[in-house]
Amino acid sequence: MIFSAGFGKRLLPITANIPKALVTIKRRPILDWIIKFLIQSGIDEIIINTHYLADQVESFIHRKKYKIPITCIYESELLGTGGGLYNTRKKWGQDNIYICNVDILCDFDLKTFFNFHLAGKCKITLAVNNVQSTSMLLIDEEGYLCGWEQEGKQSIYHKPNGMVCRKGFCGIQFFNPILFEQMQTPPFESIVTQYMEWVKAGIQINTWSIGDRFWIDIGTPVSLKQAEQSFNGYGNYSPS
Repeated sequence: MIFSAGFGKRLLPITANIPKALVTIKRRPILDWIIKFLIQSGIDEIIINTHYLADQVESFIHRKKYKIPITCIYESELLGTGGGLYNTRKKWGQDNIYICNVDILCDFDLKTFFNFHLAGKCKITLAVNNVQSTSMLLIDEEGYLCGWEQEGKQSIYHKPNGMVCRKGFCGIQFFNPILFEQMQTPPFESIVTQYMEWVKAGIQINTWSIGDRFWIDIGTPVSLKQAEQSFNGYGNYSPS
């Protein structure tokens, strides 16, 4: 699933007449980069949630004629990541769902991440890195999510195993659809808030570090310009 419904307000004025999914990097829409990466990685079906300028996204998908099924699900009211995921619950089977944000470019090995997720036997695995922000995940020594730091304030929701470290959330995750049965209705606007509630309830959420692989949030004009200069395409990144 690709989260693609937001207004892209941080990218204004670029997104005044174009959805952030179709903002270009190296003359290609971000959405196209992500879809082709997913296809090359073995993904066989994609769902995209839409809201702002949804007709442009749907027209783009129709024109491109990708070789796997891609379904756009329109949200008449913007639901956030938690609500957006819950809104698609009847579209999935029993397979694990890979979830990403349309405004994130990250060059990593998806199959390696998937194998780690399966081996960990948790229903959710979040990809993390060391990028600092005002919102950080708190991870224990065994790699399990135990809390959240927001605006410098730390909240521990489950007793950690050993020391706690701060990690950035990459906006990339694997999710087992069996958890739809346990999502609050209506669900939290942010899927991360739902994850914290599950941690409180004793559900283990694993994490996987992308190490020094390329990652950038292109949500602002400044970071978009940085991505234009530094992103070399998927499979082409060599750590310095």
